Amino acid sequence: MAQGELITTSDELHGLLKALRSKDFHVTTIRNHMAGEHPQYLFVRFWKQGKAVELAKGLRYALDAQVGATRTVPPIFVGWMFAHPRSINFPFFFAGILKITYDLLLYREFSAIRPAEEECV
Repeated sequence: MAQGELITTSDELHGLLKALRSKDFHVTTIRNHMAGEHPQYLFVRFWKQGKAVELAKGLRYALDAQVGATRTVPPIFVGWMFAHPRSINFPFFFAGILKITYDLLLYREFSAIRPAEEECV
């Protein structure tokens, strides 16, 4: 048997409840401890009976759903990248090009601006 309590925001609540119910966890209470807080934190109490491995996998699934880890890169894309080893570097290469471009644009925008301390001298 497993029982516990997860803390979630109101934005994550629906996904967490959906994940817990899909793995047959029983949700007993949903509550918050403070009024008017921002962001609002909710406490979700749950329980389930079963084998330890099944309970752990179900809880892991719920935690992944809560933080959005279940929305990952599709396996077909990853499989294609591993089938073509040179393509594994593409995301890093693309991110590097974006970063360099961003840095150069920032430099161009701010290179002509002098701090007030330098203008007086």
